[in-house]
Amino acid sequence: MLDTRILIDVLIADDHYHEREGLKQSLLFAENIRVVDVASSAQEALQKTIALDPDVVMMDLDWYGDRTAGITAIQKIKEQMPHVKILVITNFRELIESARAARADVAVTKDALINGETIAARIWDAYCTDEFDVVPATDDEILSIRERQVLDAMRRGLETPDIARELFIAETTVKKHREHIREKLRVKNAPEAVFRGFELGLIPFTAREEN
Repeated sequence: MLDTRILIDVLIADDHYHEREGLKQSLLFAENIRVVDVASSAQEALQKTIALDPDVVMMDLDWYGDRTAGITAIQKIKEQMPHVKILVITNFRELIESARAARADVAVTKDALINGETIAARIWDAYCTDEFDVVPATDDEILSIRERQVLDAMRRGLETPDIARELFIAETTVKKHREHIREKLRVKNAPEAVFRGFELGLIPFTAREEN
């Protein structure tokens, strides 16, 4: 389970008032998450990040028609405060690779942020990740791409060190992914996670498993 002692401070940065407020309101009752402020421009996002030192910045990429503003803000934040995690929220998939190059941590399209629970899960993804990840946009994909890879490795009976070697990531990162998988699927252990993954179609049955 997620550590209930952790409190994640979040700055929401978006040029649309209703989207900023909608995200803020959706997180009012989210456990372990506190919205410390909002920003209505990319420059303001940079300034408030430096002033408030949040754990996670939810960063829009397209600002008043300027598709470079968000990328520039991410670069400047990471240059000055590399420990701050950046959760990219965007309507423009074509900008995600540029966000990755700018050292964002997680990217998600806005149509995937369907409710407060989903938004909170993406914030946790950004807070805990050690590598860039893109969250699928479809509603039925509960887990991120990397989490699905870890779950599939669990299906094959791999332990944390084996998964780390196979995916070229740190063992601590694997442990975080496994924790998130259990939390998101609402299960207690790896066998239950795999079974639930089969039920939800997150991992496929192999011919051997079907027999």
